[in-house]
Amino acid sequence: MISNIIIPMLGMVDTAIAGHLGNDLNIAALSIGTTIFNFIYWNCSFIRMGTSGITAQAYGAGRKKECADMLLRSVVLAFVIAFLIVVFQRPIGHFALYVMQGSEQVQAMAAEYLFARIWAVPASITLFALQGWFIGMQDAKTPMMIAILSVFTNAVCSIYFAFNLNMGIAGIAWGTVVAQYLGLTVTCILLFTKYREYIPLLDVKESLRLMPLIRFLQINRDIFIRSAFVVLVYTFFTAASARFGDTILATNALLMQLFTLFSFMSDGFAYAGESLVGRFVGERNVGC
Repeated sequence: MISNIIIPMLGMVDTAIAGHLGNDLNIAALSIGTTIFNFIYWNCSFIRMGTSGITAQAYGAGRKKECADMLLRSVVLAFVIAFLIVVFQRPIGHFALYVMQGSEQVQAMAAEYLFARIWAVPASITLFALQGWFIGMQDAKTPMMIAILSVFTNAVCSIYFAFNLNMGIAGIAWGTVVAQYLGLTVTCILLFTKYREYIPLLDVKESLRLMPLIRFLQINRDIFIRSAFVVLVYTFFTAASARFGDTILATNALLMQLFTLFSFMSDGFAYAGESLVGRFVGERNVGC
């Protein structure tokens, strides 16, 4: 739950910094940019959820090789998705901004934020895969520590870039980029330190075998469909707000931050359930 609460706090910190830039348009632009990234990230959350459940079953059954295969499989999938998003960032970004339909000035500021923060996508989606794997390994503390580190780094860097370097809303985006890559770097260090016995078991050919990959994608397909419909509602809320003017958009952005906070907090139960149920299934522990 603490790890999940940290995720919307990234957006809340960015919104607070944008509010101190002295113009409501910054909050409105940030809300559009954040909504676009929420659409991307929430639809990619299937990587974390699918990874945690399958990894937990392998962990419960004591199949270390399968745990290692799942780690590599999810990271490769995350990398492929992130690569495609970065390559096609311009058409994706322009289409998303067109759908939002904010004022001309807000659209320009949102684009500045969007095309700066887009470079954090590879780190963020890869972190989804690694966090899902840690949770499946019954290790929720590591993702929590990484999340806290990311929020702190994001706050410090965003404030420095936005105010000291006078980068404005783009500085907030670049602060997030730095925070995500630092989080990914520390996560990899902890992975190689705490789970070094799994590293020799990594095998690209074995991890990407067709049948296990199809099974992984089939599980994630259902999660993706569910997430897509949920995210469409959030996206519509921001898009509809933009049509009522910049002030309404900025106000609703603040309200949405609070709603998102409680949504992610309740998701903590879901992640705990995936981890524990998967482990007990793998152990064939019917008593739990």
